[in-house]
Amino acid sequence: MNQNMNLNMKRLKKIPWTLIFCVVGIVFSIICRDNLGMGIILTILATLLAALVEWYIKYEKDKTFYNNEFLKLEHRLEEISNQISYTNQITTVKHPYFKRVIDEKMKKFLSDNQELLSGIHVTNPHADDTFGIEGISYTKEFGSIKAVSSIPDYWEDDFTKEYLKVQSELIDQKHVTIQRIFIFEKKDWKKKEQHMKEQVNCGIQVFYIDKDSEYFNPQWMQEDFLIQDNELLVDIAGRTHKFSKNDSVEERITMNKNEVQQKLQRFDRLLERATEYKC
Repeated sequence: MNQNMNLNMKRLKKIPWTLIFCVVGIVFSIICRDNLGMGIILTILATLLAALVEWYIKYEKDKTFYNNEFLKLEHRLEEISNQISYTNQITTVKHPYFKRVIDEKMKKFLSDNQELLSGIHVTNPHADDTFGIEGISYTKEFGSIKAVSSIPDYWEDDFTKEYLKVQSELIDQKHVTIQRIFIFEKKDWKKKEQHMKEQVNCGIQVFYIDKDSEYFNPQWMQEDFLIQDNELLVDIAGRTHKFSKNDSVEERITMNKNEVQQKLQRFDRLLERATEYKC
């Protein structure tokens, strides 16, 4: 429902309402030339209606903006509240013994989690701490998502329906630009086209590459990653999205500038040679 409303608002904004109602007013004046008073009244009403439509469009735009700002403020207040809570719990401890134990455990935590604190976390797509839907929802307003998809069965998982829904909302509500490059073999065209068409209909810019091409570095054909706002990388290493107890699929989430920059360059090279999919 929200998606249809956003689509209707976009259509409304593209229409030159003031011009249309001015023309309508002139037409009324010509039609009612024998009744000047009626013509003037209809012209005024048409002008007022134009102003009302434009006010409504501006109101909806402002409402979306302030709703987004309110959500940002709400998240920030929650962060501050959590920080205060952590600090209070630690500082309220009075006994020297427990102070010492807490201090030792805090030092150990900092020592054991240097990688995490520096913006690097390794997990897998089936873990509770996967980047996933929650992760992409943090994309900035007017931000970007650049993704390469090569795992053959990734989009067969039912979770991707909700995943795409969130991406569609990011495009409509936060004006995020999403580009996705599919890499697959020719024999899978029919199945992949269904996914590509679905994503184009969500507002995603979709491209594809033939995995059998002899003009690509074969290692590039194994790439599967997502870059958020040109500053965070989610890199997937694996050949299937299916869960296995012996699962070797690794998901590396990092904000390391060198790693992100390398993947941005790889994305650009792939995009140069990819074909845009058009419905």
